[in-house]
Amino acid sequence: AYTDHRDRQTYKVVKVGDTFWFAEDLKYASPHSLIDEGSGVRYYYGTNLKDAAPEGWKIAGRKDFKSLFSHSGGSITKVNEHGLNIKANGIMHHEGVYNPREYYFMTAEHPGLLRKDKKMIVDVRIDSKVNSHSEWIHITAAPVRCLTKNGNIISALVKRRQ
Repeated sequence: AYTDHRDRQTYKVVKVGDTFWFAEDLKYASPHSLIDEGSGVRYYYGTNLKDAAPEGWKIAGRKDFKSLFSHSGGSITKVNEHGLNIKANGIMHHEGVYNPREYYFMTAEHPGLLRKDKKMIVDVRIDSKVNSHSEWIHITAAPVRCLTKNGNIISALVKRRQ
C-alpha cells in the first residue's frame, strides 16, 4: 500500500508489467477536482493535473492505458484480474454525472494528435479501444489513476513495513 503524505489517503498498489499502478482512483482534493457526494468518486478537470499526483507518481496517460491493456489481455475484466479494480464512473459536467456505466479517465499526457497545451479524457470502453475527446476538456471532469515505474518508491514502502 502507498500512503499519500498530503492527505494520508492510502492506496493499494499493484504491478502490471514493469509499472506500479494505484488499484483505485486518486482521491486527493486538488483545486481542480470535485467529488460526487453520492458515489464518493473524485473527478478531475483536465487543467493543472501535474500537481494532482503524489511525488514520484504520475497521472496515467494514453500510452500507459494501452500498455496496461496489452499486458492484461485487452479487456477491463482482464485488467481487473490483476487487481486494478477499474469501475465505471462516467464523467462529471455541469449537469452531474454523465454515462455512469462507462469507463472514463482524465490523463495529463500530451499525445501528438492534440496541441501540446491540451489534456484529454481517455475513454476506456469494454472493448479496450482508447479514444480521445479533447473538446470536452474544459467542461468535464473524470477520475484519474496514478502510476510509477520507480521501483525505489515501492522498495521504500516494503522497508517501512518491515
